[in-house]
Amino acid sequence: MKHSTLACLINRFTIFFLAPAISLATWIAPQQAKAQESWNVTLVGHLHPSSSNYADVWGYVDSSGTEYALLATHGDVWMIDLSEPENPTVVSTFGNGIDIKTFDHYVVTSGGGIYDVADVTNPVLVGTFPAAHNIFVSYPYLFLACSGDGVELNQIYDITRPLAPVFVRDYGSDCHDVTVINDTLYNAGGFIGIEIFDISDINNHVLLTSFRLENLYSHNVWPTEDRKYLLLTDEAVTAKAGFWGLTIWDIQDMSSPMMVAQYKIRDRPNIHNVYVRGDHAYISHYVDGLRILDIADPTNPVEVGFYDTFPGSDDDIFFGAFGTYPFLPSGLILISDTDSGLYVVRFDSVEVDIVGEESGALQQNFTLYQNHPNPFNPETVIEYELPMRSEVSLIIYNLRGEEVVRLVKSTVPAGNHRVSWDASNVSSGIYFYRLQAGDFVLTRKMVLLK
Repeated sequence: MKHSTLACLINRFTIFFLAPAISLATWIAPQQAKAQESWNVTLVGHLHPSSSNYADVWGYVDSSGTEYALLATHGDVWMIDLSEPENPTVVSTFGNGIDIKTFDHYVVTSGGGIYDVADVTNPVLVGTFPAAHNIFVSYPYLFLACSGDGVELNQIYDITRPLAPVFVRDYGSDCHDVTVINDTLYNAGGFIGIEIFDISDINNHVLLTSFRLENLYSHNVWPTEDRKYLLLTDEAVTAKAGFWGLTIWDIQDMSSPMMVAQYKIRDRPNIHNVYVRGDHAYISHYVDGLRILDIADPTNPVEVGFYDTFPGSDDDIFFGAFGTYPFLPSGLILISDTDSGLYVVRFDSVEVDIVGEESGALQQNFTLYQNHPNPFNPETVIEYELPMRSEVSLIIYNLRGEEVVRLVKSTVPAGNHRVSWDASNVSSGIYFYRLQAGDFVLTRKMVLLK
């Protein structure tokens, strides 16, 4: 990715090694994907709607539960309906900016706009703020990374009133990208490294730790769901000695962060962004496409799938999979390719819980168990547990994200519950069952063998 200005790079080429502890970290020799190859990932749909180069991708779910892809180009943003994921359909274009985030029925673009998308066919600009290289929304705050005209700043805005964002304060020492989970801010500051802040008091940040490695460009960062480990990508923003790829850091002791694993494809590839959902990390890896790692043990990550979107030369290090979005409730994964647009794919080896963005306490109280028997033919039993009376839906989906059957749609009392499914009228294959109870969402995989 090229930067919005040169200010992020000036005087960043001579970096002295600081000494966070480095263990004998795991190094993975991943599957070598060639153009258009895949492993454990199935293509569901593809759309190439623009002649512009594509940038990031994000997801949006409207009040009816319909899923959309938000695909950024270097010109505008495309709202794409995924009701039929094998046939993604553009419903509107609007705004500008290479990064996109959402909250409620609003879309925020790094070009400096907040858009009301209650009517997805007619997005309306309602608020503005300074353009930035990257953005993150943790409502009620909007975090800008590398904002300003020629002066690179990290800024926070209060967006309680989307029509009138209010500047709150600056943050961090330098900029590239930012992730905020609950009251913790993770600042990826390029060559200055990583800074982690407690922002429970938004006006009085507390620096918890900072660290960097020689020649590592801290491009983006994402924590594991238990917040004990941090995944960090090293984009090759310029000709620099060494390339770290993806590194994983143990941050349980903030006074002494330790690198415990490394994932790297060859010596001179390029990596962009990483996101974590459940026990999997999803990486947009430019010419090497989407890469999926099992990080159930973060000290020993295992590559479990890939989908290569880029047919060009592996020397074109800033082309290929620019963005990915693995957080849609259906389990569909979005990929944006710089040249060929939107890919909608499904990971075929989902064997762990896929949990939404609720608190850890909520996740522990609601439980969706693995169906039994599994594999099955033709009947199986699904059990779940509720800590309180809830509005529940339990739906079976096929690999294309299509609803097969709705097993439960009612108010269910607290306690343990079981539902049987007779799959006599459907074909063999992989299916997903999705439990939604209030704001809690969880999905598991099952296999029908006839």
